[in-house]
Amino acid sequence: MPETTTLAKDCIREALDRRSEMRDIEIQTTQGKVSKYSVLEQDCTYENTKLKCAVCYSVNLEVTKERTIAKQVIGEKETLQKLSKVYSKTSFACEEDANKEILRLLKKDLKKVKYHNVSMKILIIEKKKKGRQPKDASKIEHIMEYFLQIEITVDDEKIRRNFEQACTFILCSNDLTLTSEDLLTEYKTQIGVEKKFQQLKSPHFVNSLYLDTPERIEALTYLILISMMILSVAEYVVRREMKAEGAIIIGPGGIKMKQPSLVAILRFFNTGLGVKVVSFEGKKYRSLAHPISESHKKLLQYLGISEKVFCWNE
Repeated sequence: MPETTTLAKDCIREALDRRSEMRDIEIQTTQGKVSKYSVLEQDCTYENTKLKCAVCYSVNLEVTKERTIAKQVIGEKETLQKLSKVYSKTSFACEEDANKEILRLLKKDLKKVKYHNVSMKILIIEKKKKGRQPKDASKIEHIMEYFLQIEITVDDEKIRRNFEQACTFILCSNDLTLTSEDLLTEYKTQIGVEKKFQQLKSPHFVNSLYLDTPERIEALTYLILISMMILSVAEYVVRREMKAEGAIIIGPGGIKMKQPSLVAILRFFNTGLGVKVVSFEGKKYRSLAHPISESHKKLLQYLGISEKVFCWNE
């Protein structure tokens, strides 16, 4: 759910206020890493649609967000100090003008201050007239100048709240039967889908397709989806078998891989594996140009494919 919506902000604020009620769960990623979360399940309604929401606090994000917010606090303080220095030298003709500037600052320049408390007061200083002053005190002209004195203090509570909000995101679904753990698990697996479709959306693939009718487009889409499912299964099988054996394969450029991606597996067969075709007496004979590497043999073994697929006669 976009965090810019009022509903999301309210849900996150309520969840952080009820932090002690959040349930700790662990999700294992496709890379085998364990991600830790604290989750609070909520039911809400958005635009007359009932939703199941899961407010998720990511423990794994704490180090990154703490570093990010620390930089933001320093940057905000430097900006405020520059502003304070400018106004310490800027004089106003009257107190009313100074008050108008305070209101303008609160509405614009200081509106987005997140980590500091800023207080302002008007400092009145008498401006001394140049030259010799009259001996008669009644004839001395008193000219007053008005300056803004800006005081800046770090607000630890604001920093803590912003830090917790930065580590928190909200998931939602109109399937009310899902639990918060179900929502988080589905969300964590979407990267696998996105990586597969990243290949389909590449220009060199999409730009080469020309179809005339919607029916043909629909048919090709189904074929592509089926192909991607088969390739995804191949990736899963290879990774499963390699993990069971504790195997390592050597890819192009001598790169060692424990969990090769789908792209890496396909690249294995596109490079380092040559096939020669010989024509003799009207027949064609196809065979491997040279013995395949141990890594190729392992991949074929995991996929249940014989080396003979590269050799045939016609």
